[in-house]
Amino acid sequence: RAMVTGHVLFDMLIDQTLTPEDLARHRVVAIPAPQSLSAANLKLLEAYVTAGGRVFTIPPATKRSAAAGWTVYPGDLKDRTAIVAAVSNAAGGGLSTFETPWMVEVYADRQPKEKRLLIHLVNFNRDEVAGKELPIAAAPASIDLRLPADFKTKRIAFLTPEAGKRTLKFTQTKDRLKFIAPGWLVYGLCSVEE
Repeated sequence: RAMVTGHVLFDMLIDQTLTPEDLARHRVVAIPAPQSLSAANLKLLEAYVTAGGRVFTIPPATKRSAAAGWTVYPGDLKDRTAIVAAVSNAAGGGLSTFETPWMVEVYADRQPKEKRLLIHLVNFNRDEVAGKELPIAAAPASIDLRLPADFKTKRIAFLTPEAGKRTLKFTQTKDRLKFIAPGWLVYGLCSVEE
């Protein structure tokens, strides 16, 4: 939950179908229950670490998960900010950041064929009045996105059901893209086009 409310982009990898290719796409793999890993999963993770990958786990650590290339989180499991910082540190820093309230969830999709990244902003902030849930608009979101290698941004479109499509101003320096998504009611979509 800390990764979602801390606005850290992540993928879910299924341990029963895990492949070396799945692991190779990620700078760090976070494992919430290392004691449940199978021997085959441990072997894949050891090869991933040998190739330069990083593994982050929370206690209880197994004997293997305390090995080189693995980081076992030593802090308070209720401290969301500390967990997010520790995952970022395990990844070597430079994760994407999204300055939004905790009730906004952020999701991302890369669409290589369409040459774009989609950033989904979902606002769950509501006010219950007379048995009805009334959405409370989200404030503008400051976004600092780490881009894939060689991604050159041409334009960013922001879309909402209420306001349609707008073009956003942005700055890109190497693999970092910074922009502000204007406020939205429930759902906002940033289409980062290459």
